[in-house]
Amino acid sequence: MSIGVPLVFLGVVGKALLLNVEYINTIKKEKINGMDKYNELFLKSDLERVNSDSLRDNNSTKMSVSSIPKSFSFMKYITPRNILIVTYTVDAICIIYSIIAQNYSDFYKINHEYGYCNNGTWEFIPLYVIFYVSTIVSSIIYVRILYLKNRKVKVSKKMIIYILIGFFIFILYLGFSYSPTLHFKFFFITREIIFSIFVIYVHILFIGGPVYRMLNMVYLQENLNKSMNSLKFVLDNPELCSEFSKYCTVELCIENLIFHKKITKLKKEMEEYEQLKLTRSTKEIEDFKKLKLSLSRKGSGKDVNVNISPRIHEESGLEVIYEYYNDFYKKSDKFLNDDFNEISQNNYLNDIDEIKSYRNNINSNYIPLIFIPDVKEIYKKFIAHDSIFEINISNSIYQKISNEVNNGDEEYILKNIFDEADNEVLNILYTNIYGKFIKAQKNKKTFDDFELMINQSSEE
Repeated sequence: MSIGVPLVFLGVVGKALLLNVEYINTIKKEKINGMDKYNELFLKSDLERVNSDSLRDNNSTKMSVSSIPKSFSFMKYITPRNILIVTYTVDAICIIYSIIAQNYSDFYKINHEYGYCNNGTWEFIPLYVIFYVSTIVSSIIYVRILYLKNRKVKVSKKMIIYILIGFFIFILYLGFSYSPTLHFKFFFITREIIFSIFVIYVHILFIGGPVYRMLNMVYLQENLNKSMNSLKFVLDNPELCSEFSKYCTVELCIENLIFHKKITKLKKEMEEYEQLKLTRSTKEIEDFKKLKLSLSRKGSGKDVNVNISPRIHEESGLEVIYEYYNDFYKKSDKFLNDDFNEISQNNYLNDIDEIKSYRNNINSNYIPLIFIPDVKEIYKKFIAHDSIFEINISNSIYQKISNEVNNGDEEYILKNIFDEADNEVLNILYTNIYGKFIKAQKNKKTFDDFELMINQSSEE
């Protein structure tokens, strides 16, 4: 064990280091250093490190160990992929070494009279301590990351099966510990071997798995711009999107896809509305807005599509501007000529009304007022805590959207209010679901020319 324990220690330190680096990067990304809510969640020393000049690359998504100078020549070999390979190679060596050590060591000869080994597990105590301490520390770090990112931990059926397998291995260990009969029937197996397998199994399941997913996500983020085109192609293709939605339903992440579709639909409707304002008369626009608002109130969450007459005025975009200023100058002429008979209090141009009218009659960066109910409906169903289709987004994005919807002026909500959340949802779909979906389609041979279709779309 003099060789095995250091190897195990190196593997454990590698995993804990990766989790800690992600932990620090998460703090930087979320920019929550001044929020009292997280004082108990993070260590003061970590927050001070984040505030230092050497760690102010908030936009960086790459993993880097800041304590190692980047000028060293070997730094180019320290990549997430290489660290992962070394870590799991060390784990494999430890497993093989522990089994060989217990089979060939004189300390573990079975006593046939009593059914126990001559010596206890004292020689493996350092191994168990390292595994358990690293599991506890790494789990705490990982839970902090999940809490910060406002992630909901969903226990899948696979995870339940894995836990039951681990429980079975532990029961088997107890059986070999207290039942001499098992020792006589399986004399080549010792309880130490079973216990080592159990500890390693738990370590890889709850620590190795999250680390692998984390590194995989970081690796995919670096190539996201290239590969995201194929995902967008699938989402835009009705046939492929239908299959992808079924797969997302099975993987319990359909809310992410629905959210993306809702955002895409909202943007499309706003673009169409901006075009309508340039090609319709004032009366038609007002009728359209009234119909949209009335249907939004009655629908209360249902998809509402409002169509307008296909007739297009010859004056095109100038029609709205002409009618507005023509009406304004008519009122001004009556005022200057002392003709107050047809002028009521409502006819005076109010500065606020003028600004609102101008804002809602040009292609501005603000969401038109008639779409505010749609925005609130999306927030209520997908963003708010404990909503029916709550999506997984970082805490900073949630706070930004929540403050703008609940505390801001609804007349000045930006059109890109959901863009960051939509990008994060697409990243989740791509990193966690899309790869498995592609493999599933290839195995089912549903689309023989799937890769060809994607390559053609990327070239276009």
